[in-house]
Amino acid sequence: MSLKPPPPNLLRIALQDTIGAFAGVIAVGMLITAVPLFLLSSTENRDTGFWVMMAAVAGIFLLCLVVLIWRLPRRRRYIHEKWQRSLLRRATVVAIKVEGAGREQRRYLHFEYEYQGKTYTNIEYINRFWKIEEGASVDILIDPEDPGRALLLEVFQ
Repeated sequence: MSLKPPPPNLLRIALQDTIGAFAGVIAVGMLITAVPLFLLSSTENRDTGFWVMMAAVAGIFLLCLVVLIWRLPRRRRYIHEKWQRSLLRRATVVAIKVEGAGREQRRYLHFEYEYQGKTYTNIEYINRFWKIEEGASVDILIDPEDPGRALLLEVFQ
């Protein structure tokens, strides 16, 4: 059995958190659009409509920032606490289910593992580009306090 790797960094955790990733993408998008629009518009064209639009963009940006500030430290603390008390084990891939098609395709990895004589099954969303087959072994972290929920290491590396 190999050694447990160090816990993931904040960026890796954010990318695995749907809400955090969405808020980050929207915030960056708002900055990329609003700053050039503000800098490139002439002072004469900055009427009431312009300022209403800029206020809306600023509001959305601030909302996304609040979500990120609220969500990411909590998620990071949760992952790190779980990471510290967890045990490194191997699980077997029992199925890979695919839902949707094209860009809307979602892949779910069903894996099974044993802990203290009891067999557990978990489902984890995986990237559509990750190549893995049924019957393969994967590294997981099992939390002794909650052995029914395991972290798939590949998701955070």
